[in-house]
Amino acid sequence: MRFKGIIFDFDGTLANLTINFDKIKRKILLLKDIFVEDCGVDIQVPDLPLLECIEKLTEDFKKLDGDLAKEFNTRCRLILVDMEMRAARRGKLFDYTYEILDKCKKNGAKVAVVTRNCTPAVKMVFPDIEDIIDVFLPREDVLRVKPDPNHIETALKKLGTKKHESIMIGDHPIDIMCAKRAGVFSGAVATGNTSIEDLKKERPDFVAKDLLELFAKLEENINQGDTYVYSSALDG
Repeated sequence: MRFKGIIFDFDGTLANLTINFDKIKRKILLLKDIFVEDCGVDIQVPDLPLLECIEKLTEDFKKLDGDLAKEFNTRCRLILVDMEMRAARRGKLFDYTYEILDKCKKNGAKVAVVTRNCTPAVKMVFPDIEDIIDVFLPREDVLRVKPDPNHIETALKKLGTKKHESIMIGDHPIDIMCAKRAGVFSGAVATGNTSIEDLKKERPDFVAKDLLELFAKLEENINQGDTYVYSSALDG
């Protein structure tokens, strides 16, 4: 069986694009402290990924002052996009990205990119993305982003492929988690900030040092006549 739907993460998977989330979070927390002074009530910082942290803080401010919450969220988003664009100016596609995407098409697969990043940052690194792939879903184009399964499920609907014939490939535990929640196969590559050992702990169906090695494994599986073992989708 060949996958009919292949869904890629972007940062760290198709592109060498390193965003300093710790630095962004520090800026968000400094901004939070300024807003806390205005409302006179301390708000606890949730232990969540950056986007979810911003949303939770916004909800907490909304309970105190709706206008203050809107201003806080807007300024957070401006900080986030600014840092994403700075990273994009330093980023680039991996040397093999076009080769891999071309191989997907030649094998008859439909291709999507789902990312928590924003459109301008992705297109700065990959300006012809929408000419090369079938579906592009940055964070502003979905109701809920990874690891919520809505991100993958929206991609599947637009691709027109079924869960059992699709795979999500990424460089972060969030990608594997999202694949499991959405009920698709998961492929992990160690080209981002997560080591191959840590990726293996998340039990992806396939894992490799990069996309070239991962696709070689997939081809080997096909050439041997094996059927992909549908495991991770049954875990979560």
